[in-house]
Parts: sequence; C-alpha cells; structure tokens
Amino acid sequence: MSLDLWQLLGIAGLCVLCLLPFHVVLCRIKGSLGFVAYSLKLSLFFLCVLGGVFLFYFRLGVLPTAIFAFFFLSIWNAYLIFIINLLNSFSLRMLREIVKAPNEILPKEAIDRIFPDEVGYQARLFAMENGGLIEKIPGVPEPVLKITPKGSLMAAILLLTRKILSIKVVG
Repeated sequence: MSLDLWQLLGIAGLCVLCLLPFHVVLCRIKGSLGFVAYSLKLSLFFLCVLGGVFLFYFRLGVLPTAIFAFFFLSIWNAYLIFIINLLNSFSLRMLREIVKAPNEILPKEAIDRIFPDEVGYQARLFAMENGGLIEKIPGVPEPVLKITPKGSLMAAILLLTRKILSIKVVG
C-alpha cells in the first residue's frame, strides 16, 4: 500500500478528530490539573498505537509512518495550543469577569482589583472595545464596562469550552 502526502495528511486529520472525544472524556475525568501533560500523553499513546498499525498491519514502511506521525503531532499540538490559548487568554478572562458581574456591568474599581497591571489591561480594553466586545457606559465619570452581544457570545463559547473540558484552574 502506498500513500501520498495529502492522503497521509488527511488520515492524520481524521485520527485527530477521532481522538477528540477521548480527550474530552479524559478532561472530564481528570479535570484541570495537569491538562497539558495528560493531553500529550494521550496523543503519544494514540500515536504509538497508530504507528504500530501502520507499520505492522498495513506495512506502510518507516518513512510514510514517520510522515504521518509528524502530521498527526502537528495537528494535535495546534489543537492543544488553540485550546490552551482560548482558556488562558487574558482578554477572554476579562470578558468572563464582565459576564459574571451583576447586570453584565463591571466598574473600574473591580477591574483594578482583578487586573492590577494598568498598562496591560488598558491596551486590551481598547482592543476589546474596538472589536465590539465591550462598550463603556457614557455619562459616568469612571469607566464602567458593559458587555455587548458579540462579547456575550464570545464569553459563552469560552465558558462552554471550559465546562466541556472541565477546566477550572487556568486563566
């Protein structure tokens, strides 16, 4: 059996899709602690099983199996990086705090308690306001932030992802 690079890439992508339900179940069982470590262990275990199947059952040879392994690990690690960034994002954490506030409105004092770095969060607030995720309530001397429908949707996606994966500690 001979496979070209596109077929190996497609098979690697399908294998990652097949691994996702196992990852969700593992996250639900294990929780937040050690998220990255057990996610990588799961992918390496799955890769060893698939590599053995490719080498010994389908007799693909070492080079195609190595190319598959490279594609598989690249796609899996891209997924993990996306999830980790989604769950640890400083800006998304700000959205989450605004959503959890009464009436989805957060005064500046509360923001200062949560995010003491004035320069760091001011740039994010500016970007989030320009992106249509939050708005400042006019007519108030101190900035008071209110989440927009677009920001609520983004926060809902974040909270759902965290709930599905049982991630509580990060971010």
